[in-house]
Amino acid sequence: TLSDGRVMGHKQLYIEILRFDADCTLAYNNLGVMLIDSRETVTLSDGRQLNSKQLLVEALRCDSTNFSIYTSLLVAMGDDKTVTLSDGRVLTPHQLNCEGLQCSTRESLASSCVVA
Repeated sequence: TLSDGRVMGHKQLYIEILRFDADCTLAYNNLGVMLIDSRETVTLSDGRQLNSKQLLVEALRCDSTNFSIYTSLLVAMGDDKTVTLSDGRVLTPHQLNCEGLQCSTRESLASSCVVA
């Protein structure tokens, strides 16, 4: 229950978050993950209807360094042969996996750096 009395489920709450912050990686990611096992779409406040894969592409647009988003997007792709990212690149599951692994490697290297 929100302070104004509205009662919202998780999906509606994430949609509401995106109404105020269109670049909220966490909201796109969590909505996308919630919809992975369904053909359901959600309608955002800007009128776009997005499915799981499209929501996860939006999450990557906001944060292309988050390895878990790549992993979730691979699952959401299912039998799809390609996914089009927000920058226009069309990737196969293998290419998406490689990109995610490169991202993960960069994160590991960055976190292991020690400033003298």
